[in-house]
Amino acid sequence: MTDSNIFFLHAHAAMKRAGIDVEEIYRRIGINSSRLMKAGASHPHQYQAVFWQAVEQYTGDPEIGLHLCPQLSPFAGEVLTHLFVSSPTLGVGLERVLRYIRLVSDDLSLQLSRNAKGPEAVLAGKLGDDHTPRHSEITFFYGFIKAARYCSGDLFKPSLIELRCSEGEAEEEFESIFGCPVRFRSAETRCYFPRELLDLPLPHADPELASVHELVAQRRMRKVMKRDRTEEVRRIISTHIEGGRCMLSDVSAELGCSPRSLRNELLDAGTTFNQILVETRQALAKHLLISGTEPVERIAYLTGFSERSAFFRAFKSWTGLTPLQFRTRCGQQENDS
Repeated sequence: MTDSNIFFLHAHAAMKRAGIDVEEIYRRIGINSSRLMKAGASHPHQYQAVFWQAVEQYTGDPEIGLHLCPQLSPFAGEVLTHLFVSSPTLGVGLERVLRYIRLVSDDLSLQLSRNAKGPEAVLAGKLGDDHTPRHSEITFFYGFIKAARYCSGDLFKPSLIELRCSEGEAEEEFESIFGCPVRFRSAETRCYFPRELLDLPLPHADPELASVHELVAQRRMRKVMKRDRTEEVRRIISTHIEGGRCMLSDVSAELGCSPRSLRNELLDAGTTFNQILVETRQALAKHLLISGTEPVERIAYLTGFSERSAFFRAFKSWTGLTPLQFRTRCGQQENDS
């Protein structure tokens, strides 16, 4: 699964406003900040776990996602925000955004329910699975609500928020930050709000601009559809990477096409097989080094390296650090001899 770098752009800006040394965090986890911030960039979904683990360890704040919420910007220039803000009503704006929600993440689902018998509408969905960092859920849905407030001239006010994550250590802070009651451990994330708000006229409605923004969103969605092949390749690599080399010919055979055909499809999607392989190995290696105490030899095997020395060389070429230096810098106690 792949995420737009919108997640990182918002978190980056919020941390800067909060006075957090963002570049030091990137340095610790070996992420190139300029590549992360590049317009239109996307990254494997696993990067979120690596990123938030590093942020929490660096700040020492187990509720860093919640505490960054007031610093989040409602408007980062992405096409979905432009599409929302230029819509005639809040309901139309939400429907347009949900139509193109895959531009944010392949692992994000959102639906709008208009309860004809009740006084409320519900925006419900999921970001990722049970392993998705709670900071991702909290900051994304708070940012979504903040964008709706911005687009509506601050008239959008939820009546209840339900989150999939646990309440953590700051349950009493959620209501003051979200501005409404918050419940936890829900089957999905839900935002309840008065149904009449769907008909609320938006102050910056512009039909001509909305048409332009929709064309841009459609063009980007076509690119995402091409990227589906990339995600199929990434999924297959993830299942075959353990313990040995994963070759282009192996993946193309499983997909029922020739290596040449697959190579051309990936080039058309703006990537290569080797690039996907390296990204998958990097994301998995960083996640395992930060989140656990697996010996380096075991991590080398799990990421497809036959020898510890080959894994060390590759990891240092990715991050400028050895795996042991990376683990130590990210605050883990070394468990390797």
